[in-house]
Parts: sequence; structure tokens; C-alpha cells
Amino acid sequence: MEEEMAATPDHLFRLRNNFYLGGNQAAINTSDLPNLSQDDSVERLPCLSFLHCPWQLPAIANNSISRLIAGIMLLHGEDYSEALKHTNAGGTVELSDYAEKQLRIMQQIDEDHTLTQLASAWLNLAVGGSKIQEAYVIFQDLSEKYPMTGLILNGKAVCCIHMGNSDEAETLLLEALNKVSLRQ
Repeated sequence: MEEEMAATPDHLFRLRNNFYLGGNQAAINTSDLPNLSQDDSVERLPCLSFLHCPWQLPAIANNSISRLIAGIMLLHGEDYSEALKHTNAGGTVELSDYAEKQLRIMQQIDEDHTLTQLASAWLNLAVGGSKIQEAYVIFQDLSEKYPMTGLILNGKAVCCIHMGNSDEAETLLLEALNKVSLRQ
């Protein structure tokens, strides 16, 4: 079974990576794929639904971490009242221990997966200290492998701020702002 999966091309790889990295328009643009299997077509739907209206999916409403992420997306979309509503709906979340546990599980499955790399970078940012440089390296690696998105630029900028490099952080944030304004 694993050999069959490895031999089969992953038709949704670009769609998923654009989705994970915040390249929402690119994800939408690459979503119309001909000759998808039934399984691939079914898997594509949640990504597209999330891009159009993520906070209304039942999986989001019932998961505090997903509500937080949806709240952040709404915040970036300047829908402050909806963002506040979704982030306050579930009480407090003990993220640090849970995040470390989930990251270890993700690393056991696929250490090089885009989501594993993003989760590792975010956790390193939360931990701080010497982990900031590791987070920066991860964001830099992602920026070399994939199209630059606001999410990657913001991650790099936060690392630069923590490392005391405000000039580079400002440049990165201005570039991220420019990318966001071009989408609108």
C-alpha cells in the first residue's frame, strides 16, 4: 500500500502547499485540476471551503486552536468583531505543551512536510531565545522553496524583530503589506 502511494503522483501538492503557506489566491487558481480521482476531489473541497469561509466549518467551530487561527485570518481581513467572537468562543488554551506534543507527532510522520516546518518555526518563535534563529532558518528555507507569501514574510519579520534587526524586519513587513494590497 505504501509503495502504491509513493508511486502515485500527488495532484494536490501545489494546492495544499499554497494553502498552508497563505497563498490563498494561488491555491484557488491551482484548484481546478482535470482528471482528479474521487478521493482527490473530496480532499480538495475542505481546502477550498476554508479559503472562502473557514470559520463556518464545523471542524473550526469545535476546535479552539482552529478558532484561534480563523480569528487571526479574520483579523488580517480587518473583520475585528468576527475575529473577537471566534477567539473568545472557547475559553483558554494551553498551547505550549500541546504544541510540542503535536509537533513531535508531525515530525515522526514527515519532518520535511510544509506544515511540520511551519509548526516548528511557530513553536520556536513561541519558545524564544536561541530558537528564534532556528525559526528564521525555517522561514528562509520555505521562502527559497516556495513562492513568497505574506505568512512567510511575516514569520521572517517577527524573527528579525526578536533578533534586533529592525531594518530587515521593516523591509519584510513592507513587502508583506505590498503583497496583501496587491491581492485586494
